[in-house]
Parts: sequence; structure tokens; C-alpha cells
Amino acid sequence: MIVLNILLGAVAALLLLGVIGEKDEKRHGNITLAFTAVVLLIIAVNTIMK
Repeated sequence: MIVLNILLGAVAALLLLGVIGEKDEKRHGNITLAFTAVVLLIIAVNTIMK
């Protein structure tokens, strides 16, 4: 469980860096959507596993 949280946190951090650094609006929207999905996945996994 801890490994899954660390892995998903690392993916979220990389996506957040992509959101901050991306200049193209079309790609920016896709990366933002992916970041939001990963954050919601982290919340869902932690809620289900407790």
C-alpha cells in the first residue's frame, strides 16, 4: 500500500511539473486532466484500503 502511494505520488509530481512547464494550451489541458485523474485515484485508493 505504501509503495502504491509513493508510486502514484511520483506520477502526480511529474504530471504537476508538466502542467507548470507546458506552454501549448492543448497539451496543457490534457496534462491537467491526467494530473486530476491521478490525484482522484490516490484519494480513491486510500479511501477503499482503509
